[in-house]
Amino acid sequence: MSNIIIYGSHYGTTKQYAEELSRRTNIKSIPYGEINQINNYDSIIYLGGLYAGGVLGMSKTLKKLGKDFQMTRLILY
Repeated sequence: MSNIIIYGSHYGTTKQYAEELSRRTNIKSIPYGEINQINNYDSIIYLGGLYAGGVLGMSKTLKKLGKDFQMTRLILY
């Protein structure tokens, strides 16, 4: 099973959470701005700070999902 942790962090706290989760689960973590192809993953764990009623980087990340999104599990934290 192919999994990834994607995060959006403005001040660095969410990045710390993502890196710690990555360390504990052995799942690669990457900032949302550096990910290009996300349809190849079975599960995507997304961590993002809440700013102005939205999750940082979430809309940009979702735009990168294609038709195969039904086949991917998305976990929002």
